[in-house]
Amino acid sequence: MAAPTPLVLTGTPTAPGSLPELSATSGLAIGHVYVSDQHGTALLDAGQQAVLQTKEGGRLELLTVSTIGVTPTAPGSYLHASDYATLVGQTEPTLRLYGSADTLAKLRGASGFLTALTAVLSTLTALIGVFFVWSAMSASGPSTINDRAQALLSSVAGSGGTSVPAQTALSCLKQIRGEGSQQVSVPGVDCTAVSTPWWRQATWGSLLTGLIGVLGAVAGIVTVASKFGFQKSPAG
Repeated sequence: MAAPTPLVLTGTPTAPGSLPELSATSGLAIGHVYVSDQHGTALLDAGQQAVLQTKEGGRLELLTVSTIGVTPTAPGSYLHASDYATLVGQTEPTLRLYGSADTLAKLRGASGFLTALTAVLSTLTALIGVFFVWSAMSASGPSTINDRAQALLSSVAGSGGTSVPAQTALSCLKQIRGEGSQQVSVPGVDCTAVSTPWWRQATWGSLLTGLIGVLGAVAGIVTVASKFGFQKSPAG
């Protein structure tokens, strides 16, 4: 007896009539397909992500197997009873490998579009949050402000409009901002440091926004993976 010719799946559907007709069996789990010849010999390698389509337009995403719990006595494309029930009466099954085009096709439906849009918006939120974090970190720092203040005070001192030395005024400004180590006092001015609550600081706000955005982006990516992959549906 000649060895059976195995079926090699590609991205192109097998020729109509090359597969045995659909049959139900209790020897398979839901979402699996087993194709055998008249001797019960498996014609497909196990572990392939496949798409089964029929002449009437039925479609299932199935994982191929090369063993079955109940040995078939006739050629057939065997499915679990619940899978078979969705295609009962349909003919000329074909098989092909599942591909990226199948995932993209799921985006075209209303539920798929809304799910993908949520993921995109979450990702944009993360990018905007990171941008504001970067902006807050790279904004003009205390040294830049102090340099300008020093220039202003030097100008005022040079015009004779103040009796306070510019360096003393700058030291007072640094103390107010909590940056100076030299203790000075200026008449009529409280030079003690003023602390800003953390929740009012721009950097903290940006960090929190960025963190929430990143978490949202991760959730969006996980959602896409769980809704648009093989044997998944954006409809739930």
